[in-house]
Amino acid sequence: ETGEAEIVLQECRICLDDKPINDFTRITGTCNEIPGACKECVQLWLEERLEGNTWKSVTCLSSGCDELLQHSDWQRLASSELFARYEYLVTKETLDANPDFRYCLNPECNSGQEHVGDPYYPLFVCYVCGYESCAMHNIPWHNNESCEEYELRINPAAQEEASLAEIARTTKKCPGRDEDGGVCGVSIMKNGGCAHMTCKLSSHLELFGIFSNQ
Repeated sequence: ETGEAEIVLQECRICLDDKPINDFTRITGTCNEIPGACKECVQLWLEERLEGNTWKSVTCLSSGCDELLQHSDWQRLASSELFARYEYLVTKETLDANPDFRYCLNPECNSGQEHVGDPYYPLFVCYVCGYESCAMHNIPWHNNESCEEYELRINPAAQEEASLAEIARTTKKCPGRDEDGGVCGVSIMKNGGCAHMTCKLSSHLELFGIFSNQ
């Protein structure tokens, strides 16, 4: 007799290799099934779940058990690198669920913070690097432009709509008759003086009180 303890082996039902019995562990803390996957296969399995973005719905590998892995299970089973990635995803999901949370847009900064007050305070200044961005449009800050001015510059349709709204606000349609007897309809702007105005395109028709509410 050599006095050496006999090593008990068990076949991993995933890789089918014979591994020492202490190389197997329960997947969840509440699972009562005999562990069937070796630690190496468990690591690969967890990594695949992280890569496939299915880490939130990981269930026990043991047959007959459908318990979801909890935070404590990940901490016990995963390597330090895998657990750090898991923690990052959990934190990111929590922050993304906060409508007031913004990430810094500086490509060299991975910080983020709450930004409350949109749309009245669109300027976002990162606490870590000081990078300025627009929380309204999610772009680097548009210097020397308000959000409204920026929107008009990048959106021709909005600019046209704003122009038409301004024309409608500052002008009136002439109700006089043109040379053919139809309604003149030309837009007239009053920029000062009394309410007495004359449209040159409708036989100099005198218009009284049309702009009295301007």
